[in-house]
Amino acid sequence: MPAAYPRHNRNMFDLWRCVVQITRWLVGLINAFWRKTTAPSIEFDTGRSIRLGKQIAEGGFSYVFEAFDREGIKYAVKRIHVGDHDSVQACLREAGVHRSLHHPHLMPLLGIHQEKVVVYMLFPHMPQSLRGVVNKSVFESSTPAKKPFSELKVLQLMHQIMSGVSAMHERNYSHRDIKLENILMDTTGNPVLMDFGSVGPLEEQISTRQQVLTMVETASQHTTLPYRPPELLEGGVRAGDDAVDFGKVDVWSLGCTLFAMCFGASPFECEFGRHDGGKIRIVECTQLRILGNLPTPPADWYSPLLLETIKLFLTEDRHKRPTLDEAMVEIEALIQKLGGRVPKVVIKGGGKDDDGSDLDALLSSNRFV
Repeated sequence: MPAAYPRHNRNMFDLWRCVVQITRWLVGLINAFWRKTTAPSIEFDTGRSIRLGKQIAEGGFSYVFEAFDREGIKYAVKRIHVGDHDSVQACLREAGVHRSLHHPHLMPLLGIHQEKVVVYMLFPHMPQSLRGVVNKSVFESSTPAKKPFSELKVLQLMHQIMSGVSAMHERNYSHRDIKLENILMDTTGNPVLMDFGSVGPLEEQISTRQQVLTMVETASQHTTLPYRPPELLEGGVRAGDDAVDFGKVDVWSLGCTLFAMCFGASPFECEFGRHDGGKIRIVECTQLRILGNLPTPPADWYSPLLLETIKLFLTEDRHKRPTLDEAMVEIEALIQKLGGRVPKVVIKGGGKDDDGSDLDALLSSNRFV
């Protein structure tokens, strides 16, 4: 502002700016109160009564909203459009998976409710996603980009995620779509794996060509390409080959996720510049990239031992790729080499749903419909 500008005018300008800011704050507060008190109330099967707030995320056939109970506790509600019987059954299966698992690094389901062609699923509210944490360091920070985590921290986070996946494998489930976007961070900064709509059995036979085609088509719908292993690509397996071990599919996806936790993206959707300090560039993921060599990241971010471990996870030959247990041993060894503590997991509850019924009984009933 020019020095000759009258002082009283400057004071009036500052006062007006302050009034505008306070007004915007009050309008936001009133809007939030209005949503909490006038939004329709949803009664979930577990007895919780929730009011929807603002939309916070969107998927292909679903939306996620903030929600609040009578005490003002915040939740997340997933609203899914179900146009036919198969869609309803898919929601029931997803709910059944949630309720058969009790693990601190797996997202719990707090309730489910259906209204005609819409199903609502209630979850705890998580303050941020792993994708958001990584983006702030790699893509949104001032140049040059910063490491999202120290080497010890990234290994400990990965071990926590893997312990959740291990609990799924023990129940004969494979997640099939592990990626940064499907991992939230709870209020204590621990990772929580979510989105069980892609979950399937640990093993699938491929005795016929039709079984192969069905598996590849399902993968194209439910498994994100930059995190998808070679055996789920077209031509990756043939009819009559050994059954596909989806536990090792999850190991491949975990390797891509570990790389993305370190550098911001799956190795099959990025390149590193040679003349700009190794700055990452996002590129289109193709089948050729997945079957090609891994990109060379900046040498000063993480140790060669960690990069070799990622390569082990991303072994192209599915028969030579480590199992989840073997992969966890590798992560634990690196944590101990760095003088760190392997995270302990305390699991509360058992392998039952909220009512004590097992998963088979849950899926054979229509109690949520």
